[in-house]
Amino acid sequence: MPTGAEEIYSSGSQAAPIVPALGLVLLAAALVLALARQIGVFIASVIMGATGIGVAWASVVVLNKPKDAMTSKVAEVTGAILPPEAMHGVTATWAPFAGIFGAVVGILLAIATLLSSKTWTRDRRHERQETVVESTQVSQEMNDAELWDELSAGHDPTSPPNSGILPLNQEDQNDV
Repeated sequence: MPTGAEEIYSSGSQAAPIVPALGLVLLAAALVLALARQIGVFIASVIMGATGIGVAWASVVVLNKPKDAMTSKVAEVTGAILPPEAMHGVTATWAPFAGIFGAVVGILLAIATLLSSKTWTRDRRHERQETVVESTQVSQEMNDAELWDELSAGHDPTSPPNSGILPLNQEDQNDV
């Protein structure tokens, strides 16, 4: 005799659809940490903390009210929208606990990043460095056409006379 009861299983992304999206946001924030300057690190850390809070909140909701988390899946399978009271034997697996653990780790890392990022040394090799180029008296007296002619002849009219830069020989120009 059929009881009318049917076992329905739901994945974590169906029970808490916001968690995978927040995971992608967390991944993007981690990438920003690797590439950003001070203000970018601050913003990425705040986003990481907020993402951790969102994942923890969604996981706690699934743990506290697993029947509410299953309503969309039950409606999809049965074709009827059932109230949570009509569902029996709904349990959560270990996944919400793992979500809470990951969220706590993410929040702690965001706090640690906020506190420690002020002491990080920055790599400046890809940033523009303002340098002052000393121009010689010769280059100041020449017009653009004369400067171009000097370059074509293999001389650098902007280098100081004793800079150690030698003009190209005719032999060197043939190799180029």
